[in-house]
Amino acid sequence: MKKNILVISILIIFNILIYKANAQTLDGTIDNYPYFQTAVKLYSNGYYTEARMLLLTMFYTNGISQPFNIYSRFLVAMSYAKESKIPRAIRNLENLKKDIETEMRTGENFNKYYKIFCEVNYQIAKLYFFEKKIDSFIEAKEYFDSECLFLNKTMKDELNLLEIASLIYEMRWKDALDNLNYQKFSNRQLKNYISSRLVEIQNHRDKSPLFGGILSIIPGLGHIYAGRFNDGLRSFLFNIAFSGLTAYTAIKKEYIFTSIFGLIELVLYTSNIYGGIDAVNQANALYYTKNRDDILKKIPISRIHIISVRKEIGL
Repeated sequence: MKKNILVISILIIFNILIYKANAQTLDGTIDNYPYFQTAVKLYSNGYYTEARMLLLTMFYTNGISQPFNIYSRFLVAMSYAKESKIPRAIRNLENLKKDIETEMRTGENFNKYYKIFCEVNYQIAKLYFFEKKIDSFIEAKEYFDSECLFLNKTMKDELNLLEIASLIYEMRWKDALDNLNYQKFSNRQLKNYISSRLVEIQNHRDKSPLFGGILSIIPGLGHIYAGRFNDGLRSFLFNIAFSGLTAYTAIKKEYIFTSIFGLIELVLYTSNIYGGIDAVNQANALYYTKNRDDILKKIPISRIHIISVRKEIGL
């Protein structure tokens, strides 16, 4: 803690010495600029909590005029995101988005805030994706597409890729393939790989749970049909063993043991049939889950980072 306080103090003094002589700042004030730059340096060096504390101190003491207000609030939200406090980051960005929209209603401010507006919307969509809130991600992505037509291609391409990833995550194979064919990607190899896997999945025929249950009339065959040989062999041996014990005690007229072993065998045999059906259902689900995870591992998803307003902020 002492080390962090020392770092903040040194950076504040350094920035004041450098920038105090320069009275022209983004918003026409002198006092905020050095502290803002200090917060940016802290953020860029990974001191997210310290950067946020400094920015919030600026808010609650002197207040921050535009555009420091916008950029500072954006950095506060991104500092939460960097610390994996995603819900809090989203709340901050959503509130900031509304305020920027208000600023942009006047024509003179539209161009001034267009880049940060699109950056905020991009980050909102991406954070919803990381939270696996797919419906919210799709909604945010559609809003970005409609409002940010003339901006950084990197953001558009990444959100397009995330949209495909989200559809794959939800196992909406046809929608994912249609979206993939519609989008233009510079990485043809990745596109071809995803396309071939999606076609393969769509052409896949599930194993029949009913057939697995029928096969389980012979203990263990349903499990083997589902690809679980060891479980099938174990089920077969247990059923054979208790069937044999039931028959043996019946021949010996030890009817108490016959009843016990017969009841156990009835439970085992019934469980074997239901187990065969369940094993097939699990095998089908595992096929899709494994393929989904394999495809998602191949999709390059970048970490949380600022793209279009780095220069404006000073990163």
